[in-house]
Parts: sequence; structure tokens; C-alpha cells
Amino acid sequence: MRKIINSLAGKIFSGYITIAIVAIISFTFCISTLDNNDKIDKRIAQVGLPSILLYKDINMKASETGNLSRSWIFNPSSKDKDLLTKNLEEHWPQLFKRINAIDEYVENQGHRDTMALVEKNIHKMLLLSKKITKALPYDYSYSSDVSVDLAIELFDKLSPIEAQTIRILNNAIHTHSKNLERMKIEKAKAGSSLSLTLFIMMIVVIITGITSLISAKRKIINPINELKRVITVVSTGEMIELEQLPSSDEISEMRESIRGMIDGLKKSAGFAVEIGKGNYGVEYDALGKNDEMGNALIEMRLNLVNIAGEDEKRAWSTAGMAKFGDILRNTNDGVEELTNNIISNLVSYLGANQGGLFVINDSKPKDKFLELKACYAWDKKKFINMRINEGEGLVGQAWQENDMLYITDVPDDFIKITSGLGDANPTCFLIVPLTVNDEIFGVIEIASFKNMEDYQKDFVFKLCESIASTLSTAKTNERTKSLLEHSQQQAEEMRSQEEEMRQNIEEMNATQEEMQRKESDLTAIIKDLKLKVDKNK
Repeated sequence: MRKIINSLAGKIFSGYITIAIVAIISFTFCISTLDNNDKIDKRIAQVGLPSILLYKDINMKASETGNLSRSWIFNPSSKDKDLLTKNLEEHWPQLFKRINAIDEYVENQGHRDTMALVEKNIHKMLLLSKKITKALPYDYSYSSDVSVDLAIELFDKLSPIEAQTIRILNNAIHTHSKNLERMKIEKAKAGSSLSLTLFIMMIVVIITGITSLISAKRKIINPINELKRVITVVSTGEMIELEQLPSSDEISEMRESIRGMIDGLKKSAGFAVEIGKGNYGVEYDALGKNDEMGNALIEMRLNLVNIAGEDEKRAWSTAGMAKFGDILRNTNDGVEELTNNIISNLVSYLGANQGGLFVINDSKPKDKFLELKACYAWDKKKFINMRINEGEGLVGQAWQENDMLYITDVPDDFIKITSGLGDANPTCFLIVPLTVNDEIFGVIEIASFKNMEDYQKDFVFKLCESIASTLSTAKTNERTKSLLEHSQQQAEEMRSQEEEMRQNIEEMNATQEEMQRKESDLTAIIKDLKLKVDKNK
């Protein structure tokens, strides 16, 4: 009721209702005075008839309350229960207001004593009726003999009070009826007060109207003009402070709503500023589920966080490709150093725990196998000479199928990662073949305690193509270097053989010359011998 009275409509209508009540009273007095020319009509209108009607209404309600209380116990029905509840909560409070209103105009002490006794009895009846309703509040309460007996006991107390009240009221109605007849006889004395009564009523109407106008200006017009000014300023984008005022009417509620809107806009602006600075962790709550701007800001933050996350992932992948591009370009000391650099840096960059790089050994084309060329944080004594055939184990399966394998359901006895805390089973395995132009050059195996994100797996997959290309070049270079060294060795051997042949030829030539010289000497000796023989003949 207080909320209705303090509301804007209550304030507006209170003035009109006050004027209307005054006008009605004035009209009633005028009709009474013009009809009877006597002030007694006023007493009849305000005391006589209302008292009789009030007594009759109380009489009827008392009887009805008793009957409904009886029905509540002995013949319960939802309709009667609702009616009794309505009597207790609404009708009797209204009757008590009427009693109090009439008491203000009653000067007869006997009437006051009668009404005091009636009110006392009625309060007792209402208290007993409420106790009856509390004793049997639900349908299942009637199954309790204790509750029913208590209700009957209460009703036995209520019945005599009801009978006494009705008897008192009947006597009062009879007495007031006689007094009403007596007042009618005195109507002739009322004419002298007509002018004064009309004048007073006119003054009351004027004062009430002026008071209502001043109150409307102070409590309605001025606050509305202030809200208009605030809304105009806020519509330009300026955020102003709006004080909180202790009031409970609609204008005050609108003021609070506007103040809340301004606070919400300030909060949204501050949130947007923080988001602009990159502070995505700033707290912010929308004003409600239908707060479109607040929800849009939250959605914007979520999108920016996702974009920032994607940018960070792309930057991570880009930096990684650049890092390993430098490693692949600047490692020129053979496959072993290259593989060691790759696997150690890759495991560290991924934040993984173990890794191994297997390279296909195709020195015997009919007996190809994978051998562990490099490993990181692995049990080297166990795996340094590992030989894996095609299709053997997960690594051999990745080689055979030429496809990446990502395993999170790792068997307990598959492999252990050794750390400062001891041996533990890895959470996941990533096995990627080193493929370029559909030719496989090896396989990379990574073990980690943490699951890998999709962008990390994509990074390794793309990187493996570059590693495969570099491995292909490195292996080609090693073969070329080996062939070059072999050819240089053969050339050196050929040069050595040529020198030996030259020396042999020179020795043969010298021998041949010596033989020719000896042959000449022998020929000369033979000639001399022949000459001597001829001479001797």
C-alpha cells in the first residue's frame, strides 16, 4: 500500500482523490442541508446510517466468519477456505478501518464502549479462526485426530463469542435506529450551518488544489525536467554523475535506471579502453542477458582473444620455421650433426620430453631399414643401434603407411620418460615420416608429458618436409663426397702406377741400351776373332 501511495500515479491521484472526496462530502452536506435544512443530516450521513450499516456488515461478517470456520472443520471446501482467508486478510481490516473512521465522529460514550467490546470480541474471533486454519492447513491435516480435536476445541471457544457479538450488534442496531429517528426530528435546527459548511468546503478544495499543484511541480515536473536534461547530455556521449535520491516513485525508479545506464556505459567504456590496451583479462559483466552492447563487448573480447591466440600460434610456427631453416642451412658437417641439431632443437621448441630421428639406411637396396641417427633425452645405450624394419612397430608403421601417427593412449610398458622425478609414462606420441616428393628419408618420433595442439602437429608435419629435403641433399652430398674421395684415391693410385711403369720403362730402356752396347761389343769381338782366324789361315 505504501508503495502505491509513494508511486507517481499515487501522488497524482491522491490530489485528485482528495479533491474528489472533499467534493463528495461537500455535495453530501449540500444535499443533506437543502433537503432537511439541518446539520443533523451530516450526523446522519456520517454517524447514524454508517453506524447502522457498519453494525449490520459486522454482524453479517461475524456470522459468516463463524459459519466459514465451522465449514473449515466439518465441511471443508476450497471455495469456503478461500472466502474465509479473504475475510481474515481483507474484509475484516476494511471493517476495522470503517469502525475507526466512524469513531472519530461519535461522541456517545455508550457507542464507544459498545464498539470497544465488539472490536475485542471480533479480535478474539479472528484469532481463533486463524488458529483453526493453522491447525488444519492442508488436506492431509484432517487425518490427524489431534489437529481436528484442536480445531473443534477452538471452534467451541469461538461460538459463544460469535453469539455474544451478534447479540451486542443487534442491540446496537436497535439503539441507533431510535437515535436516527430522534436526529431526524432535530433536522430543523441544521439550516444555520449550511453557509459556513459550504464556505469551509470551498476553502478546503482551494487549499487542496493549490497544495496538489505545488506538490506536483516539486515532485513530478522538476524531476522530469532534470531527467530530460540528463538524457539530453548523455545522448551527446558525455557521461555525467547522477546522485542517488531516497525516493520510491516511478520518477525515482527512472532516475535510478538512467543512473544505472550511465554507470553501465562508463563501465563499458572502461572495458573497451582496457581491451584496446590488450588487457583481455579485465573483468566485465553485462547488465543482463538482453544487454546487447555488453554482450557485444564480451563477444568482441572473445574474438580478440581467439585472434591473438591464432596470431601467437602463427607467430610461433613462423619463428619455428625460420629457426629450423637456419639450422638446416647452416649445418654442413654431415647427416649426424644435422640430425642431432634437428632433434634436440625440435624437442626443446615443442616443450616435449624425448625425441628420436630415424634415417633410412639404403646402402643395400634389398635390405633397407631405419636406424636411429640422433636422439634427445633417450636411453642411448638401449636405442643407439636400433634397427627398425618397414612395418615394425609404430615407427615402422609410419614408414610403411607414409602417414603421421598421433597416439595418446600409450601403453604403460611402451616406453618411460626419465626425469628428475623418476620414470613416467608419456602422455602422447607424435610420429611423422620425413617425406619429400613421395619419397621417405626417415621418421621423427616425439614423446611428451603434455598433449600436443593441432598447430604444433601441423608445424612438425610441415617442418618434416624441409628436413626430408635437407636430408636428401645431405645424403646426396655425402655420396658425392664419398665418390669424389674414392675417385681421388683411384687417381692417386693410377698416378703411382704410372710413375712405377715409367720407372720400369726407363729401366727397360737402360737395360735395352746396355744390351745393345754389349751386343755391339760382342759383334766387334766376333769380327776381331774372325779377322784373326782369317789371318792365321
